[in-house]
Amino acid sequence: MDIIKALTSTYSLEGEFEVQKSIQFIEKLEDIELLKPYAIKLLKTNARQANFVTSAIDLIAHQQAYVIRLESKVRKKKATFWDRLKFVIFNKK
Repeated sequence: MDIIKALTSTYSLEGEFEVQKSIQFIEKLEDIELLKPYAIKLLKTNARQANFVTSAIDLIAHQQAYVIRLESKVRKKKATFWDRLKFVIFNKK
């Protein structure tokens, strides 16, 4: 659950300030050619982040399945001698 919170939470005030500063810089630009390098860098960064998040979620899903398998093995209770004897004599569990 902590990973989901980390993925959906907002970032720090410093990060928010940097984003707002960049937004204001972009809004003041009049030459579209100056924005092209920023757009290219943004697309590359977005693709890397998307790949990272996808890989992390896939890894989490595999680990969760492994934990569930281990928990199911632990939960299987072995019958004691008394349980077996009751089953043989009284046909009850």
